[in-house]
Amino acid sequence: MEQAYTKLVQQEKPIFALLAAVIGLVPATLFLLLLVQHFILSLIVACFVFPAIAGLFARYVGRLYSSAARIPVMLVVGVAYIAVGLLLQAKVIWFLAGPIPFGVAFVTSKKSLTKLEWQAISEHSIKPFQLKEASSLRKAALPLLVLFSLPALSYLYFMLPNNACLKSIEQNNYLSVTEKCTLGKAGSIRNWLAGNDLASGHKFGTYYAPTKEAILIRTKAESGDIQFQILWWSIVDEAYRFGSDAEQLAGNDKYENDARFWRHNAALLGHRPAVEKELAIYSSLAQHLRAEAFKQQAIAFSKQLAAAKIDGADELLAAANHIVTQSDIVQRYRTQLADLGSLLFDELDNLLYAVESAEFHYNIHDFNERYANTGYYTGSIQVEIDEDKALEILKVMSIKFQNAEASYKVFKRLVRSNSKLAISFLEQAAKQGHIEAAAILGKILYCQNSRMEGLAWLKKAADLGSNVALEQQKEIGLTRNLKACS
Repeated sequence: MEQAYTKLVQQEKPIFALLAAVIGLVPATLFLLLLVQHFILSLIVACFVFPAIAGLFARYVGRLYSSAARIPVMLVVGVAYIAVGLLLQAKVIWFLAGPIPFGVAFVTSKKSLTKLEWQAISEHSIKPFQLKEASSLRKAALPLLVLFSLPALSYLYFMLPNNACLKSIEQNNYLSVTEKCTLGKAGSIRNWLAGNDLASGHKFGTYYAPTKEAILIRTKAESGDIQFQILWWSIVDEAYRFGSDAEQLAGNDKYENDARFWRHNAALLGHRPAVEKELAIYSSLAQHLRAEAFKQQAIAFSKQLAAAKIDGADELLAAANHIVTQSDIVQRYRTQLADLGSLLFDELDNLLYAVESAEFHYNIHDFNERYANTGYYTGSIQVEIDEDKALEILKVMSIKFQNAEASYKVFKRLVRSNSKLAISFLEQAAKQGHIEAAAILGKILYCQNSRMEGLAWLKKAADLGSNVALEQQKEIGLTRNLKACS
């Protein structure tokens, strides 16, 4: 009996069992996720199959027989069950059923005992054998301690300060710098420098509080080391821009000038991510007017890249040319004024508002068709009021687009300076259905002894809804005269 019990104790490996249970949770979780769309089925699997898989892994690896050794397996599987429920945002019943997977894991993690082993355990409980055996507390606590110490040790390994990064910079070992100066997954700094990964967990501090590593990298960049120039641009323009003091850097001229300088430097060195970031900046200016100097600098820099045959320079130059400045809008305004006949009605209407109200509205889509035409104006600029241009615009709207309101406005503007031409536009407005124009035309013709024609226009104006024309019709019917003629 003592030999049988000794063999049981020697075969039991609580730590290995716990690690095996954790490994078993991987396929168990994957199997559970396949059924996530079917809540009832997934709940059944989660309560029974999920803990059973992990328990069986622990059972055959750890050869567990004692309750104390199985408690850590039960706790780990139970916690995993709850975590999966939180991840899937499961219903309340999922968590109410929580005791089931705890129990299933506890039961399935126990090895099958022979009759002899049962008798040995029973005899040991009555009269303990003389052998060295771990206590129940140790069996339960030690595996959990080992399990939870692994992430803690990993954290300490990665996060404890070390001088490997600084030494690599001092030794000018750029390859080693890419391995030692950032944390996280292996090789992430290379992906970061290639523009394929965000900078995270870096050792460079902030823009206003750089670390020794950052200061040394900047020194080497300023001395002309090409590789460190590219690295320093990435630190300034990306790591710092999205760092803890990002809010302080937003709109900061000193920072933006510094970032632009190193970005341009990296782009001229042929660093594709720097070129692409400059392109993204130019393209993002769609809804904002920029100073003419900024646009000219962007065009000049793009041409500089093109002269150096840097990949992407042509696309950058096209984006730079599409940056909108106030002078671009002024030029468009002047071009439209000079060629009224080619404009659409809405464009003429916008121009009319501009010359009458001193405010020209523009849509950014007009300057670059890649930007969506929302149907709304993006903004406006101030222009001079010009009555002569207003008259020209109204004439085009009247003649080209047969707009009654425009025709009537031309009449009102010309009535004192050119009555003959004014009457022709009044007649046109009346024919186009303008109520007031029809009423005025009817009165004028009646007063000029064209009574039948005048009465016809007064009737049309009254039919269109003119109260004045209706009253004048009644007056003529009663008196055969019209006081307005006097």
